[in-house]
Amino acid sequence: MKSKRQEKILEILNDNCGNCISGEEIARKLSITRNAVWKGINSLKKEEIPLLKYISSIVCPSNALKTFA
Repeated sequence: MKSKRQEKILEILNDNCGNCISGEEIARKLSITRNAVWKGINSLKKEEIPLLKYISSIVCPSNALKTFA
């Protein structure tokens, strides 16, 4: 089950599909720490959200949003 923070992280990643976005920028947009972004992404990886395990290559998680909405 995704938290609101995880959903917002996924939304930001989806909105920036095809573009690089740093953890710092995600943190700034959500008014959270970079560590909180890292924890949120790692939690999503553990939930096996498609493509998020490849986050370092900056792929679009739009399928993840559709699959787990």
